[in-house]
Amino acid sequence: MVLKEGVQSQMTRTRQRQCSAVIAEGCREAGVSDEHAISITTQWKMEKLKAWRLEQNRTGLVLNPSLKSVFQRFFGGMAGLAEEQPFHVLETGSWQGESASWIAEHILKHPESILVCLDTWNGSPPPENSGYEMAAIEDRFRSNMARVPNGDRVVAFKGTSLESLANILASGLDSRFDAVFLDGSHEMKNVLRDALLSFRMLKVGGVMIFDDYWMRGVAHATAAFEEALGDYLEVLHRDETHLVVTKAANERFSTHGSELLLGDSSRLQKLTSRNPTA
Repeated sequence: MVLKEGVQSQMTRTRQRQCSAVIAEGCREAGVSDEHAISITTQWKMEKLKAWRLEQNRTGLVLNPSLKSVFQRFFGGMAGLAEEQPFHVLETGSWQGESASWIAEHILKHPESILVCLDTWNGSPPPENSGYEMAAIEDRFRSNMARVPNGDRVVAFKGTSLESLANILASGLDSRFDAVFLDGSHEMKNVLRDALLSFRMLKVGGVMIFDDYWMRGVAHATAAFEEALGDYLEVLHRDETHLVVTKAANERFSTHGSELLLGDSSRLQKLTSRNPTA
């Protein structure tokens, strides 16, 4: 079954790359600028994402095959030990609970395990989430957590990730989480802040997964993130949609890394000013 799902996921990614290549080639033949071509391709991917979400709303909770494959590969170690030891996972951007449901069912089997979900449930700026009733999305998330296995071990905080992460960090949860999944805002500055704050709370050897890596704001944020903390992380995987890193052992992180964690430092401003915010 896992092999079949892996093949299906690979086929999906291959089709996406082929479609992206066809769009790019068509833009070149039409004399469209590279920047405009990127914009067209991004818009196509956003429409695909919206279609996927609408289909979920119609048919029920289904995890994106590509993300499921990444979870199985990089969260699989935790899943294999889930009954024997507790794990703590952090998620920014929960939507209606697709990824949270997978994590709850496969990783939160120990009574002391926990998943912390952060979301405003206000949606992203148009046109990304146009046409959605966000109150219904939030209700669906809470309904899904109520019926998924181990859903009682999911704790949801409603608010901006910056506020929630700062509060969690202030409570003394440094190096608390075994894994982090970032799928919140797609604006560069917000993604970078989420990553920096979350990375501080990630255990050495812990895994951080960025979703929607193809979006310009996310790609620019992860580039700045790698530049800022390259000595403290190792890239495990990179594809069109996801970036996966692990926190390396480095005693200097607790002092040097803290300079970048509050979001208003001159270093962070320089990093975010190099690229557009979306």
